[in-house]
Amino acid sequence: TNVEVMAHLNETEISLRSNFLIYRSHLEYDSEVFAGMRDDVLRRVGDTWQIAKRTIILDQSVVTQKNLGIFF
Repeated sequence: TNVEVMAHLNETEISLRSNFLIYRSHLEYDSEVFAGMRDDVLRRVGDTWQIAKRTIILDQSVVTQKNLGIFF
């Protein structure tokens, strides 16, 4: 959510910032919440935009989940 263009780096790249909130549940009692933001650099390749760089910043200081099978 809240995708914001931060800067035009050059003719083919832009810097973006966005926020995320992910709720994941497994079976009846296992649930997790991930919150944070992403800083992305997108590069124009032909008619499409591709991710050139991605930085994930989690709000949690300690990640206690058993695994991270999530594409942020």
